[in-house]
Amino acid sequence: MSLGRKVLRGSLLSYGSFIASKALLFLSTLVLARVLAPRDFGLVGYALVAISLLDVMKDLGVTAALVYRRDISDADAGDAFTLTVGAGVFFFALCWIGGPLVAAFFHDARVTALTRALGLSFVLYGLGGVHAALLQKRMSFGRGVLPDLAQGATKGAVSVGLALYGLGYWSLVWGQLLGIGAATVTTWLLLPWRPRLGLRLSSARLLLGYGLHITVINALGIAIYNGDYAIVGRTLGSAALGLYTLAYSIPQMLTLSLAIALSRVIFPAYATLRDDRAGLRRGYLAVLRWSALALVPVGIGLCAAAPFLVHTLYKPAWWSAIPALQALAVYATVYAVGWNDGDIYKATGRPDIQWKLGLAHIVVLLPALLLGARLGGFVGVALAQVAVAVPYSLARFWLIRRVLGVDARTIVLALRPTALAGAGLLVVVLAVPALVGPATPPVVTLALQGLLGGLCYALAILALDREVRGRVMALATRRTHAASGTDVPAGSVNCPLRTPVTHWDRRSPCGTPPQARGVPDPDGRPAHRAAGTAAVPVDTPGTDLSRALDVPDLPATPDLPSPYVRLLP
Repeated sequence: MSLGRKVLRGSLLSYGSFIASKALLFLSTLVLARVLAPRDFGLVGYALVAISLLDVMKDLGVTAALVYRRDISDADAGDAFTLTVGAGVFFFALCWIGGPLVAAFFHDARVTALTRALGLSFVLYGLGGVHAALLQKRMSFGRGVLPDLAQGATKGAVSVGLALYGLGYWSLVWGQLLGIGAATVTTWLLLPWRPRLGLRLSSARLLLGYGLHITVINALGIAIYNGDYAIVGRTLGSAALGLYTLAYSIPQMLTLSLAIALSRVIFPAYATLRDDRAGLRRGYLAVLRWSALALVPVGIGLCAAAPFLVHTLYKPAWWSAIPALQALAVYATVYAVGWNDGDIYKATGRPDIQWKLGLAHIVVLLPALLLGARLGGFVGVALAQVAVAVPYSLARFWLIRRVLGVDARTIVLALRPTALAGAGLLVVVLAVPALVGPATPPVVTLALQGLLGGLCYALAILALDREVRGRVMALATRRTHAASGTDVPAGSVNCPLRTPVTHWDRRSPCGTPPQARGVPDPDGRPAHRAAGTAAVPVDTPGTDLSRALDVPDLPATPDLPSPYVRLLP
């Protein structure tokens, strides 16, 4: 199987498993929100903020080093296991010692026991982290999704069961720990590899030499993506933190989860193209375009429909989280659309660019969050996230444009159909409540918003995007001929997934340029076809990822844990 097909298959499986596990947690959170109070979520959140600061260092970056290095042996994996287990024990001890300091910071003595208990997660991860990496290294995407599902199902079931039994906020703690434990056990059952304890200094230096760069990046990421939790909890209390947690968890599941799932697969794929700048350029633009196509309608729809979503699913005690949810839906969408630029830097051996960007980001973000908390409470913190994310994302596009040599017009053209269709979706979703009236039950209004907004977005994309329109026509043609038992005419449905942006697209079916099919262009443009390779137009903003990354001999690569996954329930 070619690299492109593995990437697409892995992306679908990774995202599917992530969404499935998050859906299980979301359903459990709906139940927990009716059993527990916001302050219970906030209390556990205190301890998890501290845990997350150490979580980025739990494997010392060795899994990222395994992804980057091509010459990984079984002995190297054993050394990595020793490092991750040792790090897990060390950070558990650190949590035990530092628990009282965390409690003092948040002015709540109960946080000491919570921090010490949650410190066990480092030991559990240390026992299973390398096994999960090896599953990803072997491109075992089918088996690799099972640990995520096991974790989500166990965490949700245990948390709900113990909460109903009356354990209160401790139900969230034990759900977190047993969920990680279930994932670890699942990886050991799926992978027959049994590690050895031992450490060669030469291997450790190679693993840590690259891994420490990733650790710095992750540390900055945690400061950026958990600094808001620390500020809300410290300045506004546990109830406000619980409400903010709920507001963040929904856009995280629906938007950031896609970016995280893609990163698990795209990073090793990019790493194989580290010396092919044109291939990286096509891959980046393909991921940018297709991820935006999926993310923008979800984020915009969530922002516009948030009041009716929360009124339908949650008790009145949680309704004050609606404004923060709306702001964070915008923030998560803006940030996730350009997520994959960090994978470009890591794949090309320049992780220093990413941590320098992160450092600049945190210098601006933390004062903005403090100001937002002072002026507007936890809603002000959410608005501060948006105010910083928009210019920061523009700066990321500017930098990746310089690194890859992509002009700004190409990026704009790649995102234009999605942006215009998203604007239409926003108008429709906002208009529905006015049309149906305030007497309509929230669940009915929410259903109409989803139905009409989704229909509007789909029709707009079909009207604005020739490629999507061509793909739909191609699928209809296949099904028509399959039903009639006739053959599909040659060339009538072979529409490569790419974004048509130049004038010759109007002359070819499904927006495919003539030179992409090896046919001379009427204007004399040569066909971009190398000997023995598929014809792929160079530097078009939407070139299909399966074609842009269609290179052989994918090296074995492990999963890369993301620091941007919120640890809170």
